[in-house]
Amino acid sequence: MSENISTEERIAKLESENVTLFHYIKEIKDEQKEFRKLVAAVEKIANQTADNREMLEQNNNKLDDISARLTDVEHQPAESAKKRADKISDTIVAVVVTGIVNAIITALITFLTK
Repeated sequence: MSENISTEERIAKLESENVTLFHYIKEIKDEQKEFRKLVAAVEKIANQTADNREMLEQNNNKLDDISARLTDVEHQPAESAKKRADKISDTIVAVVVTGIVNAIITALITFLTK
């Protein structure tokens, strides 16, 4: 009979351990589900980050283009003003030279007609 009691006690102990082990297995499965959710969330964040990086590069390229065009627009008035200043200085030089040449020709004509 003592052998039966010890066997019954052993069976009860094993059943108790079995319940505990099943509880641990359930906890592990639950943690595994949470881990899978976490992995999926990290993957989603990684994909969004890659998309954001691509959009950022596109925006940077657009900004570079806009900056280059703005620089061109800013330099156009300066170049135009420089061209006008060059034309004005050329005109002034031409007027002065023409005046000097006129004075010389007038002096020659006056000198020759006397």
